[in-house]
Amino acid sequence: MTTDADGWMAADQPIVSPNGNRVAYAWFDYHAQSTTVELRVANIDGSGIRSVYQRSDIGQIWPAAWTSDGSQILTYLEAENDGIELALISVDDEQVRYLEGFGNDWWPNGIAISPDDSAVLYDAPSRDDPLQ
Repeated sequence: MTTDADGWMAADQPIVSPNGNRVAYAWFDYHAQSTTVELRVANIDGSGIRSVYQRSDIGQIWPAAWTSDGSQILTYLEAENDGIELALISVDDEQVRYLEGFGNDWWPNGIAISPDDSAVLYDAPSRDDPLQ
């Protein structure tokens, strides 16, 4: 994390690609005049940093898992008014495929992608008792 007179910047939630060559991470740039949240990818040695997704209207972004071929990253997005969404973000062409919306009540836990990339799995609270 770095700070200056107007705000701060930080990297968080790193996840290593299946082949071990790259790392994806959340990048937060909070300043008085603007806020930017990004999903970034870098080579494992720290070179080749680039943004694959960037928005100023969301509060959080968390990379959760890579697809088995390393071409997409399953990501949580927390929009101010839209709640939590899961999306697959392409590393190569930055295309976004929204998968599921959860509102503002809870975050899915224990998220994973099946080995053949055919399903996204996560824990959800009981509909009767959201604290379970």
